[in-house]
Amino acid sequence: MTLDATTARMFRKQHINREELISRIRLSVGDFSSVLADLQMEELSSEDAHVAPESAVTGVVNFEGAYRGYVWASCSRSLASHMAERQTGCHGESHADPVGQLVGEMVNILGGELRLFLSPADRKIELSPPTVYHDDQEEFSDWTSDPNRLCCAFQHGEERLQVGVVLKRSLPAPL
Repeated sequence: MTLDATTARMFRKQHINREELISRIRLSVGDFSSVLADLQMEELSSEDAHVAPESAVTGVVNFEGAYRGYVWASCSRSLASHMAERQTGCHGESHADPVGQLVGEMVNILGGELRLFLSPADRKIELSPPTVYHDDQEEFSDWTSDPNRLCCAFQHGEERLQVGVVLKRSLPAPL
């Protein structure tokens, strides 16, 4: 995980335990990949985690409440297909969009984990339904360059998975 000075100040100012957040993201990805997709993922440094735009599948869940932002997961279509086949036990296109369903489910689980982390004192955090983008990495690259992001990367064979979160404190409601 990389963290620039601006993001580090934001996490200190908001009293968010950055290391615990990163640990939860890692654990959630590990649980999802090993339990639901029966794959072992090796963690990489975020600098090594480039996903080719022409084959990317990206899922995003937005959140609003005491904090606002989004959590995302992006991987090659072949890794998502492999994970979907392992999860369902089916090969080929037996479902309407098994790749989209898998990536949407993964990012929804990550969003739920993030909500549990950010709202231990019963602060309300609302999650959007997952949105899945196929081969639209150009639009998504603007999101991944946000200075408030935290990201980590994982690998299975030659295939990579990037996971990240952009987190900002919501402004108090006007009186």
